[in-house]
Amino acid sequence: MAISYSPSGHRVTYWNAFNGAPPFLGLGGYDVLLLHTTVLCLRWFDDYAKRRQRLNWLSRLDCLKIAMPQDEYDHSEVLDEWLYSLGVDHVFSNFGSEERPLIYPRMINRATFHHAFTGYIDDNTARRLQGQLQEASARPYDVVYRGSKLPYWFGSHGQLKHRIGEQALKAAKQRGLSADISTRNEDAITGESWFGFLASGRTAVGCESGSSVLDRRGEIKSAITNYLREHPAAGFEEVAAQLPGGWDSYHFVAISPRHFEAVITRTCQVLVAGRYDGVLQAGRHYVPVSADLTDLVDALEMASDPAVAAEVAERTYEEIYRSGRYSYGTLAAELDRVMETRPPRRAGLSDLVWAVATRIGDSQLRNSPDPDAGLDVPLDHGHDATPLGKPLSQMFRLSMQPDGFGALRRAFAGPAGKRLLSSYMRAGGAARDIPAELLVRESILLNRMMKAQSMPPGSSALRAVKATSDGSTLEVSVLRGSADVHAPMAELVWPPATITVHGLHVGSGQRTAARLQAVSALAQIRERDVRLAISSLLDAIGGARSRPRLLDRKARLLRVVVLARTLIGQPSNLKLVATATGRAPLGEIADDLLKVSELRRLMAGGTKFASSIDPATGTLHLVTEIDSHRQSDVRIGRNGEVQRIVWDNSAVSDHVLVPVAMGRRLTLFLGTEGIHEFTAIAALRAADRNALLRRLGKMTL
Repeated sequence: MAISYSPSGHRVTYWNAFNGAPPFLGLGGYDVLLLHTTVLCLRWFDDYAKRRQRLNWLSRLDCLKIAMPQDEYDHSEVLDEWLYSLGVDHVFSNFGSEERPLIYPRMINRATFHHAFTGYIDDNTARRLQGQLQEASARPYDVVYRGSKLPYWFGSHGQLKHRIGEQALKAAKQRGLSADISTRNEDAITGESWFGFLASGRTAVGCESGSSVLDRRGEIKSAITNYLREHPAAGFEEVAAQLPGGWDSYHFVAISPRHFEAVITRTCQVLVAGRYDGVLQAGRHYVPVSADLTDLVDALEMASDPAVAAEVAERTYEEIYRSGRYSYGTLAAELDRVMETRPPRRAGLSDLVWAVATRIGDSQLRNSPDPDAGLDVPLDHGHDATPLGKPLSQMFRLSMQPDGFGALRRAFAGPAGKRLLSSYMRAGGAARDIPAELLVRESILLNRMMKAQSMPPGSSALRAVKATSDGSTLEVSVLRGSADVHAPMAELVWPPATITVHGLHVGSGQRTAARLQAVSALAQIRERDVRLAISSLLDAIGGARSRPRLLDRKARLLRVVVLARTLIGQPSNLKLVATATGRAPLGEIADDLLKVSELRRLMAGGTKFASSIDPATGTLHLVTEIDSHRQSDVRIGRNGEVQRIVWDNSAVSDHVLVPVAMGRRLTLFLGTEGIHEFTAIAALRAADRNALLRRLGKMTL
């Protein structure tokens, strides 16, 4: 936060208001309320009204109020009304006097506006990098880039972020330039590794951040989302043609933090020509290209010359970074000037509230989990503190060690660890050569992976898990995105000789890997138990094993009602649960039966499905069709032909709404991109599985 760079010694309380802020904070007698963009972005949430209500008491605070929003063009009227109702006095905006009246029709005549960049230079980071940077001629890549495919509601300008990456990769191949370029989510680089990535290239490509769309209340996003639901393969041009004229004609652009980051890593930039808030000048601080990118090939070839890259990068470093005008200290100084317009209050009883609030707020920040926390491997495979021996003896000795009992508790807290460690103890002398401490650490990692794939869709903590096998080696990978999750997995030979996990390093998001030595060894002597323990990570499709299980109290109650109705309303389901016990986790069996019931309900209601059977794997694919006029083409197959069942609802949604009672509906998630594999049903005996398939067949043949 920029305020920490102020020399004024402010006493600051940081509060994570994602889930609201308690009114008792108002007793702290604060001089200033500073609303950061991480709070103001709550306007994009579906439950914004509820979240805003939790913060309404802020309007009653008698203090100076400052707002620092970003992406102001997104739900602009909602933002304008919110700031007005809170009584904000000063707005630090990314845009100038021409754009502000469009974004802030109410606030423009009420608040004082100040210009602020979307990011600034961190002097501490810049100084640390000074001794680590290679000369341009020694860098391994001619050009580097990471970008993302922004949703269509950011307009044609938003599409530039991936277009320039794709075109730069083609240009590099055409001219034989070395490149590290990607627009895939799973290749994103964050944290400290980002600076190392930028410093590995002589040049970096890019454009101004922002959007060419003014979406006042999210109506553009809603229209695009609805169209794509019916036309999932539609390209940007097709979608744009469905929207009102002029929707994509705005120019909300600004310099972005990554431009400043390229400056301090002395990386020459090849950018789409623009204003860049008057900071970067074309031909002086970057090599310009046109918006249609037709001259990108020539620009990259010129900038990849070490002499040219070094000249542009060094000049930019001296004139931008060395000037000191674009550091966080500059923003802090401007905030100080604004805060000086209101004299501070007198110290008093409210200091006690301030002290308590500050301690709680600091604790919140310290304990805010990184989405990749616990997913970073390799594990420490060094010497274990506990001597080998029978499992129970090892576990007892481990519990006596510092943090040993805590590690055991964390391992037993998750489904993988609970089953693995229980099986380990039952193995007795056969498992005496498996270190308990190592198995506990590996169990904690597997528990964390299961939790990561069970987060609700849209959550920043959701991670897809992909399993691949070459027969003897099983590899389980944690992915940031869902790309390639649907690749088929070779027939798994169980137990595998080796189980390897590919994780994500905390902060950087880079790939890390480790062999699960203890789990691999246990699988050799407790084959079935280990497979059941990690079965929820073995779904190469990411469907059943990516199903969210973290539900609020109301959703859990609705789910119990629906499950009870599914089991009791169809007596044969109770029989299936009884016969399947021990073959698959009970929760997985119930969940699969619930989704079979929903499939039957949709089929009976006229929803169309297409089907195909892969004879090589015995996989029945059921695909929900959008076109209701299309004839269903569903074939269930002969007895014994189907070994696996996959429901692909991706053309419609990643979830279905299940009626409960009195108009209430349960949101039933189907997993990554709306694809669910009925792995618990696949574990049934052939006769039970065929009986279930015949029930589906009656509805579809």
